[in-house]
Amino acid sequence: MSNLNLKGIWIPIEILTDEKLSDKEKIIYSIILYLSKENNYCYLTNKTMSELLNIS
Repeated sequence: MSNLNLKGIWIPIEILTDEKLSDKEKIIYSIILYLSKENNYCYLTNKTMSELLNIS
């Protein structure tokens, strides 16, 4: 598992109600937004994301 210090994520209503996105895409998008909030970029690798969400 990754060494991220995530305790949870906030899914903005714009993402939550977007019918074009799957549930996994909504989660991934929310994680990227959360992690990029401080530095305006996301440092998460694809490998870490896949381990975090148990996907390939």
